[in-house]
Amino acid sequence: MTEDPGLVGGVSTHLAESEERYRRLLASVTDYVYTVTVEDGRPVATVHGPGCVAVTGYTPEAYALDPFLWHRMVHDDDKAAVTAQAEAVLASGAAPPLEHRIVHRGGSVRWVRNTPVPRFDEHGRLVGYDGLISDITSRKQAELALRESEEKYRSLVEASTDAIFLESLEGLVLDCNPAACRMFGYSKEELVGLAVADLVPDEVRPQLVGLADALRSTGGAFLESFNVRRGGEVFPCEVSTQVVSVGGEARVIAFVRDLTEPRRRDREIVSLAAELQRRNAELELANSELEAFACMVSHDLRSPLVVVDGFLRVLLEEPVTELPAEVVRSLRHMQQASQRMQDLIDALLDFSRLAMQPLRRRSVDIAVLARQVWEELVPAEPGRELRLEVREVPACEAGPLLMRQVLVNLLSNALKFTRTKPVGVIEVGGVERTAERVYFVRDNGIGFEPASARGLFDLFRQLERAQGLEGSGVGLAIVRRIVERHGGRVWAESRPGEGATFFFAIPE
Repeated sequence: MTEDPGLVGGVSTHLAESEERYRRLLASVTDYVYTVTVEDGRPVATVHGPGCVAVTGYTPEAYALDPFLWHRMVHDDDKAAVTAQAEAVLASGAAPPLEHRIVHRGGSVRWVRNTPVPRFDEHGRLVGYDGLISDITSRKQAELALRESEEKYRSLVEASTDAIFLESLEGLVLDCNPAACRMFGYSKEELVGLAVADLVPDEVRPQLVGLADALRSTGGAFLESFNVRRGGEVFPCEVSTQVVSVGGEARVIAFVRDLTEPRRRDREIVSLAAELQRRNAELELANSELEAFACMVSHDLRSPLVVVDGFLRVLLEEPVTELPAEVVRSLRHMQQASQRMQDLIDALLDFSRLAMQPLRRRSVDIAVLARQVWEELVPAEPGRELRLEVREVPACEAGPLLMRQVLVNLLSNALKFTRTKPVGVIEVGGVERTAERVYFVRDNGIGFEPASARGLFDLFRQLERAQGLEGSGVGLAIVRRIVERHGGRVWAESRPGEGATFFFAIPE
């Protein structure tokens, strides 16, 4: 007899389709039955139905070969509860359903519901029990997600600094958060059940009429209004409402923000702005007066000095043999004093004009600027052996002309105080720190006592060790004024005979 190839092929195809349907059906199974046989109060055999493959990943044969497989498969944290359920069935013949976790053969954790049903013989003795294992993983995951979501939103509501109310459309408070209790001065038990009208001042209550109808039609509202605290204090607030469905019923969620502090800050800002405008006007007036004073100093104080200096020059141009030596010395002292007075006037004018110079910040290369200033100052020190050492110096954002004046004053100061040294060595350097750039000018000059550093940058302050050296006592004060105008700071370090280091820091 010859087989029909077409028939064989059709049977094979039908068999394959049946197997595929079986696999899909097996994969969709979420329940299976197991049977436990009991003798003398002890389980002696367990049979798992074929649905166990879909739920646990293990076959009935695997359970038959390994009587303890089921217990090992239970999640470690749930083993005690599963054992207690089995012991309860054996002891009393009854136990409630238990929801617990198992570890699937593939390694995933699943939730199951284990429902045992006892079987008794005609004498009422327990002879076994049947159990229904239901895969409830999807439900548990949904419950967990819902619980996490509820906890998250509850945390947000509890932590909110705004008052949050759940209200009925009729305007009764149904629930609230802790911020509402703090804002209005009531306990939660006192707030729940109050009418919204009890929380607003009398003049606002007419606005609540028809609010429910308006909320139904618009779904929500936003407005600035007033509320009243326990004790009668009225405060401004911002109210946002939204109609939501809670348990199938329309409810209103209201967010209330206390505007007392923002309104107070607004008033302060307005007041500060007015004060700032007033002070700016005063500053402009002071600058105008300062400019007028500078012009007066330049003309009225300098003019007499020019006359005095002119007469002294005429007298000193006479042959010195016609004047007594003592008179000549006195005239020269007078001429030097006149020149110092003119230098002091010039220094004061420079100091007073600092406030009027605009501060336009640009990137300034301190190293390049220091070398340029050095080249301009050194020709005024003929016959001296001088050396400038410029270390690696970071650039800074500052006013270029003002930074130039800082270096002119510091380098001039260093040149002056190194005149007693065979070789004057001056070093310029800097470092970049977190919030500022720190620069220094160091010399090997006569130095000074550390206690003198505190007032060194004060106007007209000169060191005792500087006696006999020219200076107006204004140069370092100008340095401090410029650096502080940039928001920076200045200081100095030294010891007698060991030179001095002058620092200035410019913020980023």
